[in-house]
Amino acid sequence: MNQKYFIFLFTLLAFFLEKTHGCHPSGVLNQEDYDCTPGWNGVNITDVSWDKDSPKMYITTYTPDGNNGPNAPHAYGHFTFSAGDKRDRFVGNPRFVNTHHCTVKGSNEVNPFASYWLYDEKNRPADGSTFTVWLAIYWYCYYADLGGGIQCCHKNVNYTNTVKY
Repeated sequence: MNQKYFIFLFTLLAFFLEKTHGCHPSGVLNQEDYDCTPGWNGVNITDVSWDKDSPKMYITTYTPDGNNGPNAPHAYGHFTFSAGDKRDRFVGNPRFVNTHHCTVKGSNEVNPFASYWLYDEKNRPADGSTFTVWLAIYWYCYYADLGGGIQCCHKNVNYTNTVKY
């Protein structure tokens, strides 16, 4: 077997495995799509708080119900915070949350959804400083093809407040 043939077969195998075994939320649906419009303006971060004893940030998010009934946050992406010169990134590419994985909803899905996220201690914001959190919230996710992308409504939101320990 020559080297070019091997590289070609290896590449095909890699694409096949990603397509059949990998799934990830994809924010392909926008405000004009069927179930994204109801409550679009209600999708947001409702609360952020900071743990005084450890580098933990607590966040609560909410998604209004849609045409297909109850909604809840399914995934987070592009999740960062900044407070002056302190900043951290929790999630780059979208990640399922709230007992979701691919198209499977866990039995404990909740809305609003509260979770905590660890950050690097050196990035702990000072008490009384102003912070901003940026987050892409994904909801109404469904399996649209034969693997890989899970199509979701998504909205980029931010939340600004003062750090209180």
